[in-house]
Amino acid sequence: MATTLELAKQLETLRHRLGEAYDQTRSAARKQELDRLDRKLGTELVRLISIRIDDAGEEYAAATAALKAANRELKAAQDEAARLGEALQRVARALDLIARVVAL
Repeated sequence: MATTLELAKQLETLRHRLGEAYDQTRSAARKQELDRLDRKLGTELVRLISIRIDDAGEEYAAATAALKAANRELKAAQDEAARLGEALQRVARALDLIARVVAL
């Protein structure tokens, strides 16, 4: 079972990886998408800070797993522009799951 600390670590890793991807991409459209995802991540982080999280729930486990997958995908996509689009979709899905955890 994932813990609150694990979720926090995955969120921090995601923020770092988004920044790396932003710095490495030359595409203006990709930079806009990365910026949008980073803003969404920031919003969810603020919301998470303000609540007590139940880390035993199904939604929490799904969100943590999605964050891990998104982080792996972003790391793998660093040198491959084609994979970056897939990685960004995975990040967006992970952030949607985080929003669900916050809403619980």
